[in-house]
Order: sequence, then C-alpha cells, then structure tokens
Amino acid sequence: AGLRKVVLGRPQLLGLSVEDNVAPKLDWLQTRFDLDDVQLRKMVLTLPSLFNYSVEANLEPKLHWLQTRLDLDGEQLRKVAGCVSVLSTSIDILESKLEWLQTRLDLDDAGLRKVVLGRPQLLGLSVEDNVAPKLDWLQTRFDLDDVQLRKMVLTLPSLFNYSVEANLEPKLHWLQTRLDLDGEQLRKVAGCVSVLSTSIDILESKLEWLQTRLD
Repeated sequence: AGLRKVVLGRPQLLGLSVEDNVAPKLDWLQTRFDLDDVQLRKMVLTLPSLFNYSVEANLEPKLHWLQTRLDLDGEQLRKVAGCVSVLSTSIDILESKLEWLQTRLDLDDAGLRKVVLGRPQLLGLSVEDNVAPKLDWLQTRFDLDDVQLRKMVLTLPSLFNYSVEANLEPKLHWLQTRLDLDGEQLRKVAGCVSVLSTSIDILESKLEWLQTRLD
C-alpha cells in the first residue's frame, strides 16, 4: 500500500535513475532533516511530490530561507516543510504572505513563527480569498480590536483550519443560542480549540449529559 501511494503520488519516479536521482535525494532528505528510516518513510509517504523538486534549485534554497526567516530548529522546519503547498510556492510569494500576515496582525518574529507552526498550511492559502476575509470575519464576529484579534490568532492558529460557512459560523450561532451567551461569553467558550474542532452533535450530547447528571 505504501509503495502504491508513492508511485501514484509521483509516477514519474519510475522513469528516474535510482543512482543519479532517487537515492541521492532520499539520502539528502534524511541528512537535511536528521531523519531515521521510519521518519524518512513517513515523509515520503506524506509528500511523494518531493521527488518533483530539484534539491539544488528548489528544496535547499527554500529550506534555508524558511529556517532563517522564521528562526526554526530542525523539528520545526520539518513541520513547516511537511506542507506540500509550502514546497510548491516560490520564496517571493511566501515572503509576501509572511510580510502581510506580520503587518496585519502586528506580530513580532516570535509571534509570526508561532502562527506558522500552528498552521503551516496557512502559507499555501490565498491572502485575498481566504486569510484576509477570515481575519476580517473573526474581528467582526467577535467584536475584536486589533490586539484582541492578534491574541486570538496566537492562541488558536488552528482557526485557519476551519471554514467560516461550514464550521465556524454555524457552530458559534448554535453555541450562542444553546447557552444564551453574550459576545464576551462566546469568545471565552470559543477560545477553546477543542470546542471548534468538535461537531455540534457531540457538543450537544455532552451538554445534555452534563445537564441531566447535575440536575
């Protein structure tokens, strides 16, 4: 199954020279990320498209830039580079997204690093179509000033995981109605990431159980 996944993820792999391309690239990945054999296998299974990219022209310059730009250690670099959209995006575009995010949220370098580590896929999202509208929605929905918005994103960078229409708005509306919460109370409840990542049905079953048990 693992072999099939790798081949399906990069069929062109079968046309590459083992000695001149595949073996050196695997050796480079293992050394560059300080991986044992199990970690190497996991990385290739997760990102078979790694074989798309030249080490010299793409992977090494981009990894060096990411590590320097965000002051990442080896484990943190593996986490960020584990997002295929990061590896497939140019350094210029990545830099423009980091600059925009840092300016929009008035983040220092440590804050920017925390947000990116909390949601590396963020770097693959469109600023205009996804990130900016979501931040505007959060600020409006929770009636946040810029400082409060920054604090929310730093506390819950995984907010970028969730669709506004399919997850966040229906869940917040349900919570506010179900528990008769004002805006500040809703912010407090929604500030728990496990609430946002749990379905309404499961939240309702827990509330019903708690209400019955403590009645």
